[in-house]
Amino acid sequence: ILYNIGYFIVFNYYLMLFKKYLANKVYERWTKLFIWIFNVTYVGNIFFEDYMTTFITIPYIFGACSLIVSIILYYSEVLNSERVLYINRNLLFWISMGVLIYYCGNIPFRIIRNYTSAEIDKIQFLSLFVVSMVMYICFIIGFICSDKKQLY
Repeated sequence: ILYNIGYFIVFNYYLMLFKKYLANKVYERWTKLFIWIFNVTYVGNIFFEDYMTTFITIPYIFGACSLIVSIILYYSEVLNSERVLYINRNLLFWISMGVLIYYCGNIPFRIIRNYTSAEIDKIQFLSLFVVSMVMYICFIIGFICSDKKQLY
């Protein structure tokens, strides 16, 4: 149950974070829609899955996919602005890069999680370990290399 509550908090936090930094109103509306649909899916899925004993699947996959789309919207907005000049010193860039790598690597394993054998479990563990390490390395690089005063 703690993982399920944690995923609810994490996805809402990340989606609201990217919504805050999107200047394009259309992109911001898409992210608001993603937040709303994720919350409705999370609450509605209580009737289909036992949150006490199993990991959530449908809300997790939707939340991860909507987070990936929100990050891509953020990147497209940054690439079309002057902020691209300061991208390597932007903390949000490094955080979004780590999150993007993690969830792109994690979604396929979440989809096939219920249909795995013992050998694939080892591959799944190793793969998720690697993408987790890459995500945290991106976070560390961001905290070290980013400016104290962000140039947005």
